Amino acid sequence: MKRIIATTRILTSRNPSTRPLFSILNLISHIQNYNIDIDTNKQYRLDVNSKQRKILESIFSSSTPANIEWKKIESLFLALGATMIEGSGSRVSFILNNEKGDFHRPHPGKEAKRYQVKNAQEFLFKAGVLPQ
Repeated sequence: MKRIIATTRILTSRNPSTRPLFSILNLISHIQNYNIDIDTNKQYRLDVNSKQRKILESIFSSSTPANIEWKKIESLFLALGATMIEGSGSRVSFILNNEKGDFHRPHPGKEAKRYQVKNAQEFLFKAGVLPQ
């Protein structure tokens, strides 16, 4: 296994031009079996807008909501720096902080079902994303 060492100063910068670097490193680590070492002891600010912050808070609420549109959850993942990989049909995968989450988009409706919201919560938790 090959190893890439990256610092959080680069990966968590508020500068939008450095965000693609994080996504590229995540994609490389997934496809080519690289291990990315990231210093996770540092706290950093999430660059999400108020709507995405509300979605994040509702995902982690005590009662799992069933009225969140799936495209808003996808928007949150992408705003957090996740890499989206389209699969066949309604399959979609996200890679965030070296964690991979596999999902199925809801159809024919647009709202995510409770188990999909719960899966999104588990994915974000594993990736180290929590509401503040």
